[in-house]
Amino acid sequence: MQRSASTVDLTLAVPPSAATAGATVLAQPPSVRSIPTPLELWHAFRRRWVLSVFLGLLVGVAAGTATWLALPNGKHQVRALVQVQPHQTLTGKGAGDPGYEAFKKNQSILLRTRFLLTRVVGKPKISQLPMIQEAADPAKLIEDQIQLRWESPEILAVMLNGDDPAQLKVILDTLIAEYLEDAKSDEMKHREARLTLLEQTKTALTKQITAHENNLHKLSQWSGVGENDVVTTITNQAYTHGLTQAIGEVARLKREIQNKELKKTDLDARSKRVDELPVDAEQVRRLAEQNPKVQEATARLEAARQAAQKLTTQVTPEHPLFARATENVQKAEKAVASALQQAQPELETAFRANYRTTLRNEIDLLTEELKGLHRALETVQDEKKHLEERIAATNKAGWNSRMELDERKPLREQLDTVNRELLNLRMSQKVDPRVKIREESVIILNQNLNRKLMMSGAATVGGLLVTILLVSLLEWRVRRVASVEQVIADLGMRVIGTIPMFPSRAALINVDEGNDSWQFELSESISAARTMLLHAAKTQSMQVLMVTSATQGEGKTSLASQLATSMATAGMRTLVLDCDLRNPSMNKLFDVPLTPGCSEVLLQEVDVSDAVHTTGVPNLWLIPAGQCSHRVIAALAQGHPLDTLFNRLRGQFDFIVVDSCPVLPVADTLLVGQHVDGVIISVMQDVSQLPKVVNASEKLVQLSIPLLGAVVNGTTPSGHSYGYNYVKQLPA
Repeated sequence: MQRSASTVDLTLAVPPSAATAGATVLAQPPSVRSIPTPLELWHAFRRRWVLSVFLGLLVGVAAGTATWLALPNGKHQVRALVQVQPHQTLTGKGAGDPGYEAFKKNQSILLRTRFLLTRVVGKPKISQLPMIQEAADPAKLIEDQIQLRWESPEILAVMLNGDDPAQLKVILDTLIAEYLEDAKSDEMKHREARLTLLEQTKTALTKQITAHENNLHKLSQWSGVGENDVVTTITNQAYTHGLTQAIGEVARLKREIQNKELKKTDLDARSKRVDELPVDAEQVRRLAEQNPKVQEATARLEAARQAAQKLTTQVTPEHPLFARATENVQKAEKAVASALQQAQPELETAFRANYRTTLRNEIDLLTEELKGLHRALETVQDEKKHLEERIAATNKAGWNSRMELDERKPLREQLDTVNRELLNLRMSQKVDPRVKIREESVIILNQNLNRKLMMSGAATVGGLLVTILLVSLLEWRVRRVASVEQVIADLGMRVIGTIPMFPSRAALINVDEGNDSWQFELSESISAARTMLLHAAKTQSMQVLMVTSATQGEGKTSLASQLATSMATAGMRTLVLDCDLRNPSMNKLFDVPLTPGCSEVLLQEVDVSDAVHTTGVPNLWLIPAGQCSHRVIAALAQGHPLDTLFNRLRGQFDFIVVDSCPVLPVADTLLVGQHVDGVIISVMQDVSQLPKVVNASEKLVQLSIPLLGAVVNGTTPSGHSYGYNYVKQLPA
């Protein structure tokens, strides 16, 4: 008998959610995750590692080469550092100078002005340089090469890049010298103009302040109040602020008094109709818990329940003691209800008495609060009246004086500001200029090769890793089954067994030479599966087992033939029924003619007994698929021909293994599955796709077809081998 590309190591693996034995009908298969885990990505890479590494090397080499070619070789650099300081004040640098940022921006622009560059190019030592003589527009050449970068808030780096650092140093030294000369000249002109403007402003402010002081002196003489008293009257503005607060406080107290009087009126009304108000069920329940009769009935109920609970661990529900305990609980519950009903009038009366006392306490509290609020209102009103009188008395004499003082105050502040700035400007004439050289020009030779090597290497490694990740992600999106644990965790299915990976051609040759450990593992795993299925057959009267898969190429036919062979070897009359009518293969495995078979039986063209063929295995018979046609599919859909077929076979064989079509391509399996006792789904590791297995199991669940579990094909011995080499092979 030929073997398919996989063999079985069947061990029962049950997910935590599967608490029952035998056939399991999944309520709803879980949906597969939309985000991969690191382990799933590793399995995806393992399946496509050759392709991903090959493509990754191609992409990485291309990315590294492109990065190497794209990065410039680099040129030599000449750099000088210029310090641009804030405006100098008496206390040091004016860090808060609002014009400092604008000043820095202006210096950056001045270094690149066409006027400065043209003057630099016109210098004899610059015009004689070869690079200047060869340039069509020397000023434009320098403008394109110059670079500016702020190394710190005050340090500006001025750089020139080129192939001849010696010529660049001469140009940069001349450029910095000419720039510093212009900056010093501009600073002196700006300082002189600012001094002139400030002197004029100081003279005008002094005249205005003198005029206001003369007017204030005249007002003081006219009103008969000294100038010091006039200053005192300014503080009366605080009385106005206090009056405003007093008015607001009066309004607030009146509102609060009104609200509390309304609340008191409402409470008085409620206290008069307490007997008419509805009873608060929660309050009555709390009062009931304190009633002696209710407490006694409740204690009896709790004791009856505890006695009944204790009996549940000692006797069965059908035992007379358990029925008597249940009856005692019911009587106790009725007693509690009766006690509550008898105590209801008393409880309602107690509730209304408590509620009436609560309302009276709230009314007394509001009365005391209203008295305090009335006293506070009288106090605030007296204070308000006093402030009004004080304001009226002081405003009459000091109004005009305050106006003069208010107008003089900002003038004095402006004069103080002008005097401080004048002093700062005079002091700044004695300090260093705001723009000065911090570091003479230095030559920085090109060191770009190492950076290019590092970036090209990083691009190569990055391209390799990204390509491997993308290939792994694309492979993961197919959602192939990577392990037995994935079937249990992601699909929630019982794993009946695993099938080790089919040996290579060299391994098969070794088997022929005597190394038959692989065949021994197959025999032991089939025996384990047979034991599981025979146990299920005894406990659940299971006689007809169907083997299917989500799609083709997942080892279902090989699994069905191996299970049937194991049953027959154990001495059971076993029949293999090939219901894969569209793509039959059982006849090839057992070397049996294709017809007559299942198709002809369904069409009632031959009798079932004529379609049964013997095989080379003792106690094993086969009904091949026969010649399929549209008429056969129609007869399959009718249902009763299948019922007739299975009813005939059940009485003639101990066990029937049905090899069916895959679930997803056609509906044949769903039609056949409604007439079998249990179904096993064959899953091929690294081939089967989780979404398709989920879809197939959902279809079976929707038709209430009993699903025994899954068998995972193509597993590696390291993951699910249980030490077959420990048991020596026995002689035949």
